[in-house]
Amino acid sequence: MVRNEAHNIARCIASIKRLKAIDEILILDTGSTDATPQIANDAGARVRLLENPDDYFIETKRGRYIDFSKARNESMVGASGDWILIVDADEDIVGDASTLKHILGQMEDDIEGVTLQFIDKQQGRDIMQFQQARIFRNGRIRWDGVVHNRPYFKQPAFFCPDIKLEIHHYGYDLTPEAEQKKWDRTVGLLEYRLEQNPDDAVPYFYLAQNYSQIKEHEKSVEFALKYIAARDTLDNFNLSIYFTLLMELKKLGDAEKMDTWLAQALKELPNDLDIAAAAIEYGEWQQKSVALKLGSEKFIRNYDALAANKLANGTRFVYSNNKYWLTRALFHFSLMSMHEGIRSLTRLYDDLKAMDDPKYVASVFDDIDRETRQMKLSDWRSVIGRGCKVVQLAKPEKKKKKKRK
Repeated sequence: MVRNEAHNIARCIASIKRLKAIDEILILDTGSTDATPQIANDAGARVRLLENPDDYFIETKRGRYIDFSKARNESMVGASGDWILIVDADEDIVGDASTLKHILGQMEDDIEGVTLQFIDKQQGRDIMQFQQARIFRNGRIRWDGVVHNRPYFKQPAFFCPDIKLEIHHYGYDLTPEAEQKKWDRTVGLLEYRLEQNPDDAVPYFYLAQNYSQIKEHEKSVEFALKYIAARDTLDNFNLSIYFTLLMELKKLGDAEKMDTWLAQALKELPNDLDIAAAAIEYGEWQQKSVALKLGSEKFIRNYDALAANKLANGTRFVYSNNKYWLTRALFHFSLMSMHEGIRSLTRLYDDLKAMDDPKYVASVFDDIDRETRQMKLSDWRSVIGRGCKVVQLAKPEKKKKKKRK
């Protein structure tokens, strides 16, 4: 489904056609006033204009906007294949689809949704990435939610490592004017959803994200806490809210509350990448070496685990799964490891000097020299000197035995 996507639609369709595995490209236009339908048609898509569009729009306090789930459900009408791949106009799809049809054809009948790696890109950078259900068995899916709509089907989405496809999303790489329009639309629809059902806590999660986006941190924290407070009413509580809350508390300068919520998050999510990132952020800010060490170690371990198992965090948002956070973790972990190593070597050196066993001391120094050569650390004594601000250390001389007269 598209509306006024003339600047995106050709790129999107071209990426789908490059896969050489898609039998038809269906587009439902919800009321474009630009050249979107013509461009899509010329690119080889089958374009259908939304009939009775007034039935699909909602009047909100911030404007008149499309009911996303209602339109998306309509967009799948007429699909003839066994499976449906969803790609939005502000996205493209990349990878090798040469075996896609064969893999899907071998799927058990109870598998109704398949995940792909979703990567959000802004200004050429990978901002976050996670697994997201994008391939669905035709006739087994419905979408729900006027905005931030989600697919519903019987079984959990299936991750197949043999499907080598990624969705690249550019929807937040916008001009300030377009970004404001998108914010108004999203928040307007979320407010409308709350008005229709005040007991529906799901909008609180997304309102926390949206108010963070415009740097209204107190409002963001307010909605995050409301979402957490309503946890028992939710079928699928999104644990990503903890990272949002922690980062917003940091921006507000509330170290005490950040410390409290970080402890809670670490207890509940000991192996979560985002919570480890929040621990790094807190440790840097408050100069807490324990938090820095804990966060860095956990981040590196969890980053590698997530690379090995794409569904380690399920299909929820993972904000810190990128090289920028990884390099921060490696920086702190490396420095702290070096400092600890230098302190240990210095203590070893001092204890060896105090021993009255020259043969043993010499053998230990020979062992250290051998190991550090293998590590390409040729002069470990000078490293100790630089790290601990002491003079150049020299290997203790062996005591000469006095000759008997």
